[in-house]
Amino acid sequence: MIPDGLPTSEELASAQAAFTLLVISGLLIVGVTAIATRRSAKSFAPWAWGGVAFILSQVIRLPILAMLSALIIGTGSPDSLSPGWFAAVVLASFTAGLFEEGSRALILSRAARSVRTVSTGVAFGVGHAGVEIFAVLIAPSLAALLIMQGVADQSIFTGLDAAGSTMVAQAAQFLAAQTVGVSLLAVAERLLAITLHVVLALMVMNVVAARRTRMDIARGLALPVALHAMANLLAVVAGALFGAFIAEIALALFVGGAVWYYRRNAVKALDSVPPTAPAQS
Repeated sequence: MIPDGLPTSEELASAQAAFTLLVISGLLIVGVTAIATRRSAKSFAPWAWGGVAFILSQVIRLPILAMLSALIIGTGSPDSLSPGWFAAVVLASFTAGLFEEGSRALILSRAARSVRTVSTGVAFGVGHAGVEIFAVLIAPSLAALLIMQGVADQSIFTGLDAAGSTMVAQAAQFLAAQTVGVSLLAVAERLLAITLHVVLALMVMNVVAARRTRMDIARGLALPVALHAMANLLAVVAGALFGAFIAEIALALFVGGAVWYYRRNAVKALDSVPPTAPAQS
């Protein structure tokens, strides 16, 4: 059954161009940064370990986040800017910081003990960000393109009942609102995210290399976890209150502040620690 109210062919074509831009941009960012960091680090391993750290963090985080969200917020979808919405955003932001930075520390202290220099630390952070780009930008954009192509040729409605067709139509209307401008803002956000991930990776690397006990590492992770959570929270809340453009400006200022803080306070510690310093109980 083909429902009424589907986007026009022009609207679908415009949105498909916007999502195609996201896919191409994401692949270019991942490819160029992976090659650049591979050359500077003299090995692909730091990049790969950074990607493993992201995957590990989400494998652990997502089930826990789903359980906590159900217990604290419920199974419904809260209205934007409602107390339940704020609780959901805070919970998602905090768990992202906790598990992603914790996963970084675990990998750096156990598997990636050779990652102890600026170049290898940057590669580690870029690898984390690169795999995240696949998860949050490239894969969703490819899914959106498949859905819109199915709507355009109406093949997606084959075998669907009225309820299923209506759901697909609503999804198509939502996806058709994507513009090139919004896609460019999303690309800018990913570039800012890469920068922040590099800074956080270097901070965590310093913590792991300089500390001797797990408790020392846990205390040292407080700042990276807080910065990560605050960046996520800022981007989501500012976007809901002021729109995507203002949110990206706010995020850029925050990331710039994180870079300034790292360069001022942490960079001098990189070459003063042993190349392999495993954490011990």
